[in-house]
Formats: sequence, structure tokens, C-alpha cells
Amino acid sequence: MLRTVLAVIAFCGCVSASGAGADEFSWELSGAYSQSELGDYLNTDRSDLGSTYYFDVVDDSRGPYGLAAFLDPGTRISAALAHDRQSSRVIAPPGLFPVTEVNRTVDDYSVAGRYVLPASKWYAGGSYTMSSVTNPPLIQFAEFDQKSYSVVAGKYLGPKTSLELSMSRFRQQAVQVLASICLRPTICIPPLALEQDARIDEVGMSFVHVRRFRALDYSLFGRAAQTSTHLRMGSLVPLTSPGGPCVPVSTSTTSVELAAPDAWAYSVGTELFPTQKIGVRVAYITFNDDPTRDDAYEVDATWFFRRKAGVQFAWSQTRSAPGLAPRSNDTGAVRFIGRL
Repeated sequence: MLRTVLAVIAFCGCVSASGAGADEFSWELSGAYSQSELGDYLNTDRSDLGSTYYFDVVDDSRGPYGLAAFLDPGTRISAALAHDRQSSRVIAPPGLFPVTEVNRTVDDYSVAGRYVLPASKWYAGGSYTMSSVTNPPLIQFAEFDQKSYSVVAGKYLGPKTSLELSMSRFRQQAVQVLASICLRPTICIPPLALEQDARIDEVGMSFVHVRRFRALDYSLFGRAAQTSTHLRMGSLVPLTSPGGPCVPVSTSTTSVELAAPDAWAYSVGTELFPTQKIGVRVAYITFNDDPTRDDAYEVDATWFFRRKAGVQFAWSQTRSAPGLAPRSNDTGAVRFIGRL
């Protein structure tokens, strides 16, 4: 995946060299790499590739290059793929588990689209993502059905303002068989079957407004979203008793359903454009009634070093709810953009 991202970077350079004088584009291609750290407990490496096709060419001369698709909205379709590699530490007394680090990979395949009514500037669209999850160690067998989808509807209130309503759902259904674990030579936990059904629903409303103060263009944006989480854990039952001298530890059969209180997230931010080529964006997010997150900060800078090629550097930090450790999750990312 990293080689593919590098290929996109090279492609962007070719596009910028050949089309530096143009002011329209129909395709936007991107490649990104990010790394996040949740203390010493979880590290995630992610690489992304994406492409978007605009049915009507986008005119990038109406304002900053980073706002071209917003200032000249049109119908579009897009596709993307992403690869996540997650590495987490096992917190347990020495010798309890045969591994001290668990690796897990997730591949996401996404499609999305948006249709804009040319006259009224109402628009509607949606997205669908299907995920492929690998079996981490200690899991003998697993079936994952993980997907997410969303729908959006909105309207452009004039040439520089939009208001949007969105709804999304993430769903993961899994059946996992955990491997047998021996705590001592004579005491073992037999293989266990675990069934899980998790669902996260979100409803949100957002706005974007672009303004100009003397020679400085800037945008204001904000969002309010409500999230509902439901989790059902199926029966946890022993399958077979390990042979040899091991004595299986008895387990009970349980079924648990959990519904977390509705959580709210509020975000505000601005992006400043000192020139058409450069944009600097800052945002703040606060979470209410979220058992895991308190607030978050985001900062990124975008530079179109050629008219049709740019690079973006981003950093974000999400702080955990008080009392949880580790306290923050830090993410750094770089993204390359090419247009033609």
C-alpha cells in the first residue's frame, strides 16, 4: 500500500507539470498515510487511496484552490480503499498469555456519491464502506461482517454557504473462537465461542460559510451530532476440554445487551487562506455524555505547490474522558492531492 501511495505522489508531480496553466479539473486523486498512538497501548498505521470524478468540470479560479469543489459544486462519485494495521499490548501478569502484542489489520473499500440539482443547489448523496478484518492471535476462527453506510441531504444557501443533514450507521457482527489458554500447567481455559453485534448510529447537522476580509479568504464551519451505541454479547460457552493434564476452568453461559446513553459532539473551526495556494485549518471538538472521549483538537495545513498538485499535513489529538488511561490519542498524517 505504501508503494501505491508513492506512485500517486509521482503521478501528482506529472499532473502538476503538465497542467499548471489550466483552471478546470474533472478528477481528483489522493494518497495519504497516517499514524496514531494511544499511549503505549495501541499504535495504528493507516494508508489510503482515493479518487473522485466530477461530472461537470470544476472551476478552481473562483477562490482558494482548497475550496474549488465547494465554490463550484456539482454531481460527483468517488471510490477509496484503506489499509489499517493496529498493534496493541496485552496487559496481563507475565506468563499468563503466550503473546504480549496483538496485531490486527482492517481493509476498507468505500464508494460514495452526491447529486446536485443545478438550479436550486439542493443535493443528496450517500456512502457505503465494506471492511475485511483479519484474525488476530489467540483467535482460532472468526467471521466478521463489518460495514458502514451514510446518507446526506443539504442545500447551498448562495454561492458561499451550505447547510447539511447526515445520518450514518456502523455495524459489526462477529463470531469468534478464542484459543485455549493455560494459566498453569494444570489449569486451562478451554476454547470459547463469542458472538458480538455492535451498532453505532449517528445523526448530525453541519454548515460551511466562506467569507472574505480585505485580501484574506477564510471559512467557518461547525457541526452537532448525536451518537447512539448498542452492543449485544452472545453466549460465552466452552467448546471442548483440552487434553492432557489440563483441568478446564468452568465458564458460565451469558448473554448481555448494552445501550450507552446518547452522546453529543459539537465542533467548530476555521480555515484561513493567506493565498490561493495555502490553507491553514484549526478545529475544536467537545464531547458530552461520551464515556470514552472528552475533547479533541485538529490542525492541518494544505499547500498547492502546483495548481493541480498539493500536499496536506495534519495533526490531531483526542483526549480521553477523565479517569481513563492513557489520556490522549495523537495522530499525524500527510496527504497528497492531484487533479486533472
